[in-house]
Parts: sequence; C-alpha cells; structure tokens
Amino acid sequence: MERLTSRENALIKEYRKLCGSRKRREETGCFVLEGARLVLDAAESGIPLRTLLVSDDGARYPEAEKLAGMARRCFSIPNELAAYISETEHPQGIFAVGEMPKAEPLTMRAGSYLLLDELQDPGNLGTILRTAEAMGVTAVVLSVHCPDLFSPKVIRSTMGSGWRQKTVRVDDLAGSIAAWQKQGLRCYAATLSPEALPLQRLPAGECRGIVIGNEGNGVSREVIDACNGEVYIPMRGAAESLNAAAAAAAMLLTGHSSAQSLAVNQPEKLAAFEGHYRSGQNAPLWLTGIVDEQNRKVYGIPLGGWLSYLAFGSSEAKVSGLEDLPSDEFLLKMHPNASPEELEKIRPQYWAPVSFSFHSFRGMVFLGSAMGALIALGLLLWSRGKLFDANSKLSRIFLYCCVPSVALPIAASQIGWAAAEVGRQPWIVWHVLKTSDAVTTAASAGEILLSTAAFTLVFTAVSAVFLYAFFKKIKTGPEGAGNGY
Repeated sequence: MERLTSRENALIKEYRKLCGSRKRREETGCFVLEGARLVLDAAESGIPLRTLLVSDDGARYPEAEKLAGMARRCFSIPNELAAYISETEHPQGIFAVGEMPKAEPLTMRAGSYLLLDELQDPGNLGTILRTAEAMGVTAVVLSVHCPDLFSPKVIRSTMGSGWRQKTVRVDDLAGSIAAWQKQGLRCYAATLSPEALPLQRLPAGECRGIVIGNEGNGVSREVIDACNGEVYIPMRGAAESLNAAAAAAAMLLTGHSSAQSLAVNQPEKLAAFEGHYRSGQNAPLWLTGIVDEQNRKVYGIPLGGWLSYLAFGSSEAKVSGLEDLPSDEFLLKMHPNASPEELEKIRPQYWAPVSFSFHSFRGMVFLGSAMGALIALGLLLWSRGKLFDANSKLSRIFLYCCVPSVALPIAASQIGWAAAEVGRQPWIVWHVLKTSDAVTTAASAGEILLSTAAFTLVFTAVSAVFLYAFFKKIKTGPEGAGNGY
C-alpha cells in the first residue's frame, strides 16, 4: 500500500476540497466519508470508493483490510496527517472518497412522503433522514436550498441513511407539489395556524406528504398555498413548537400509526399474511383458507377488493404481491451480479413462511373475534337481566365459556407475536439486518436449549401449583359459606 506523508499531496488537497466545498462535490460527483463502520456501510451499499486512506491507527480496525479490497486506490497515511484531514475530534483513521449515487426522478406511488422546505441545519437533515428510513418513508423531497446531502456533517449524522433512503431534490417545491397532486398525492404543511388540523385527524390510508419548513420561518406561503391543507402537532406544556427534526419525527410516528403502515413499509409481510402472491387491483381479503405454497395459490373464502380497501382506502388500489417483492432494485443491491433469471430464483429467499404467517394471523383474528362475541353475549344477557339467572340455559353456557376464556387473550397475543416475528423474516431489522446475521455467538445451541427447558419446567411447576390451589378453592368455596356455597 503506497504511503502519503505530505499535506501538499494532490490527493490530500482534493480530500480537503471535497470536505469544505459543495461546489467541488457537485463538479466531481464525489464526497468524503470518515469512520470504519460508515465507510464499510457505504461500500456494501454499492457506493463506489475511488480512494481509501488508512492511518497507522486505522489499520488496526478489522474493516480496514476488507475495505482495501473494495476501493480502487488505497494509501496509508501517518496519524498526524489523519488528524489534519479529519472532521472529528477523535478520528478512527479510515477515510474514503466515494462517488455520489445517480439521482433518479421521483415516480409517485402509494406511500408516505416527507417534504423539506428550505431546511437550514445539516444536523437536522441527517436526523430527519435517519428517522425517515426507520419509519419506512417512501421518499424525502428537498427544496433547492436545503443543505447538501453529501456534506460531511450530514453524512455523519445520517449514519448511512443518506444513500439508503430515497431522496429527491427539486428546484420548485410548490410547483412539484401541484404536479404530484395530479398523481394522487395529498400534501399537508406543518404550521401553527389556527386553521390547521391536528395531525391525528388526517384521513388514514391516503398517499400523503407532510411538509416541514425552515427552522426559523417555517413553511413558505407559496408552499402552504400549494398544499391540500395544514396540520399541527398537539402538545402539552408551554412549548409552542418543536425543532424541524423533532417535528418530522412526530409527524412520521403519528402518520405511521394512523395509516396502513404495513402495506407501505413492509409489503412482503402483508403479502405473507394474506397469501397474496400476484400484484393487482381489487385484491381480495381471505376470510379463511388454505395456502398452497408450491403452486402459490390460496383456496378459501375471499372478500373481493377488501385487501385493497383496507390497505390503501380504495378497492381499486394496487397491492403488491410476493412475486414482485422485494423489488428488483433492492435485490440488485444485495446481489449486484445476478441476472434477471437468477433474481427470480433468489426472490423467494426473502419471503416469510407464507402458510404459517397466513394461518397464525387468522388464528389471532379468530381468537380476538371470539372474545368480542363473548363480551357481546355477556352485555346482551346483562341488558335483559339474565346474566346470573340460574334458570337460563344461555346464561349457564355463557358462564361456562367464561372460565376457559381467560386463556384467550394470552393465546391471541402469543399467536399474534408469532405471526409478527415470523412474518418479518428473514429480517430482524427490515431490509437492513438479517436474523441470521444477528444470531448470538455468546451461547451455544445446547446452552440455549437447556436454559429454555429449565424455564419451561419451572413455569410448568408453578402453573400446576396455581391450578391445584385454584380448583381446590373453587370446590371449597369462601370461608363460612359451607357446603360449597
């Protein structure tokens, strides 16, 4: 590995220019990265590394050796030179020059969008991008004067979200909003206006964009006028507003909870729950059925168009099926050298077990419905004054059903938990970290099995004691009642 020692070296000068000049970054199409994990994340995400600089201290990181085989040119530098070019107080000693991803136009589709109007603070932008990625935002739109996505401060604060989260920069935000509205997007400006609606009152299921404004001046009048309405975040206490990053997070969290997030953010999971293999409009919701995973079919009782309606608020909405999920774009990031034919063979590897997900989800719904029906029956009997009528056959049936019903909430929650965990496989962090990569190496399979068995035995014994005391008390009855009464 060639060694650079002078501050006057052309590569060192170029690195410094890229650090401090947005114009230089735009001219060259390059940006700088610093830190072992950040550089490796960029390389593994498909960012080409033109130059890698590793200091004497940086060479001790395990990422350094791996990165040396991923960069076009690699150089070693002394620690003093690393301190000179570093943008941090305690540099790790690993630096890189990467190529900016190719900018792609925004194609409007069902989902959630975050629009930033004249944001100023690079740290806020980085925080917003990380939050947007975590919440599954479809795209983040930046107005022309927002901070540079590839400035060192933004790059550090995004921790890799800058190249994973879909971002688009537009010259005319108000004009772009008007054009996107024709494609079905409904935009709301975050303001403190008395005419603004509370965020929670926005309709669920729509293709929605939230506009966050400048830290000092808020959303511009021109952009507000282009939007479909205004929203605010209800708050307690004396604070009148949140900073831009916090406001964006609150908007995303609330919108995420009120909208059909599963369809937008985890479409593979929704498709597995519904046995939905092929994309299409008027997608049915299966009331019950059996999944044929080999032939990719479901046999049962369908409710036509209900899945489209529940997912996106319209029976005509298109719901993506497993055969189109994950997207080719994502698969190519994971398997950059795969052919189209190979991608089709690889795609099912990213599907959850469809049969288990389908039936466990319906099991949870069935148990919830059973609890609801039992409650409704109890209210009916109570309203007629027959809830505790010993002569009423229906009342006796209800009371007998109440005894085992105590297990229904536990069973429903466990089945629902199993559906949720299996439904997101093979991911432990969606599209970021696979479950197989997160498995602990601190304990062997035998040790985990032994501890699980021990806990099972202990809780079984405790449960047996509880049931013995429970039934004994039922037979004995309260003290002083006599004869079981």
